[in-house]
Amino acid sequence: MWPIRSALFVPAHRRDWVGKAIRVSPGAAVLDIEDSVPPEFKAEAMALLKSEITELKDAGVGAFVRINPLHDQTAAEIEAAMIEGLTAIVLPKARTTVDIRRLHDVLSYHEGRAGLPHGMVGILPLPETAEGMHDAHALAAASSRVRGIHGALSGPVSGDFARAFGFRATSDGVEQLYLASKLVLDSRAAGAMYPIAGIFGTPMDDLAATERLIRRARLTSAVRGDAAPATTSG
Repeated sequence: MWPIRSALFVPAHRRDWVGKAIRVSPGAAVLDIEDSVPPEFKAEAMALLKSEITELKDAGVGAFVRINPLHDQTAAEIEAAMIEGLTAIVLPKARTTVDIRRLHDVLSYHEGRAGLPHGMVGILPLPETAEGMHDAHALAAASSRVRGIHGALSGPVSGDFARAFGFRATSDGVEQLYLASKLVLDSRAAGAMYPIAGIFGTPMDDLAATERLIRRARLTSAVRGDAAPATTSG
């Protein structure tokens, strides 16, 4: 399954969107139960995960799940997603190695309960915090499950990375080049060979702007062609 060369974010409560994602043949779909899912639909999103992962597996598409930042219900989120075909967990707001090790242990427990091979499910830390960005090498080295650091490149709309780092996102994106390159270097130096760059901050129907972001992500993230830009399904 690795390297994953492209991925599409799909809100997990939008069950019919999985088929739409499959039709464009991404390397993986990111089933999101975090920011794109309103609180009142979180339980529904979790209940749909296993059927969505199975549909992706049957289509030969990888299945990532973006959980919520670590909290007292993380184990329940992992249990809801643990089925053959689950490729990796995207961990938002990743801050410290303790976060990664905790997630590693929860995955190990639920793999065992489900009768699945130990280490089957990877981790993609999404360091949307200043501490996580600074210590991305340590995050990548904290578990053998870490496949790569998940970064982000923005158009003119600033998001979590920009707020945590302290830059104002622009269309040119020069202010983001250091961070994008750092996360790739940190990831690969730690042995997590498949960093991935998300893109956001521009309307998806602005194809020219979207293409610029994807090309920028590839140039800054795919030193050997192993990393991939991820984009939001809309």
